[in-house]
Amino acid sequence: KIAAAFSRRNLGLALSAGGLVLHGRPPLAWGEEAQEGEAGVAAPSSALASTQEATADDAGAATSAGQAFFEDFKTSAPVPTDWYEFEDLYDDYFVLTPPEWTQVTTAGADMCYRNIENVEQNMFVNLSSKSFSKFTSLAQDFGTPQECGEVYLQKYLGEFMSTRIGIRREGKVLAASERVNSDDSGRQFYDLLINITSYAARNQYGITSGERVQEKEWDRYFLTTIGIQGERLFELRLQCAEEDYKKDRETLLAILHSFALQANSDFPEAQKELRGRKKFQSIIGSAPI
Repeated sequence: KIAAAFSRRNLGLALSAGGLVLHGRPPLAWGEEAQEGEAGVAAPSSALASTQEATADDAGAATSAGQAFFEDFKTSAPVPTDWYEFEDLYDDYFVLTPPEWTQVTTAGADMCYRNIENVEQNMFVNLSSKSFSKFTSLAQDFGTPQECGEVYLQKYLGEFMSTRIGIRREGKVLAASERVNSDDSGRQFYDLLINITSYAARNQYGITSGERVQEKEWDRYFLTTIGIQGERLFELRLQCAEEDYKKDRETLLAILHSFALQANSDFPEAQKELRGRKKFQSIIGSAPI
């Protein structure tokens, strides 16, 4: 009934120490606007204005922060001439590696390299089975690059699952794009940039949640490209710490873009001698090692 007697426009509310106080004012004529400072009409306070400005500033900062993670997978820097060529003549793929990256042995991967100057950086190639793979095309098997990114995000989170108590892993797809490699007969690739962060509790056996406060354990970027050849799926994955990505972005993207799903065959005169060897390595433009 009170609401029926007083319109919301004609009713001002003020809080006093004693409780809620109602302030009325005469009804406004049709088309009349309330003036700032009139009884029952609250003028915008400086605190509210400051809050609105701060909100706008925060939104701008968030936009800027979001732009900081923008990745278009493009690079204009030429590949240095002292890089090594890595060819797999058996599985037919090719990639360039910097001289400070050395090959290491690991289980599961077909090939693995690590940066000896920064052990946080490594790369490896995963291949699907020759016998059981039936991949047709990236679009048909994975959908859009964004959908493919979500598939690989869940795959990587599964790989990093931990049995330790108090561990939490969070991930997100920062960028996903389609690329056509003109040096690889126009082959289609999906380029993905995925971020995974791990949080751990120092006191894993704490009884209360306050005793199991989680802190950031590590934060890593995964730069991945995938392609299909002969119904097989090829994956080149580069890993680095989050703080190293911007600093070494050009190097990592140059490695990524050099990945081709065929042996380069730059040395046809050496093919007969190399028959039966799965891999060999050489400096760009020189004889095979």
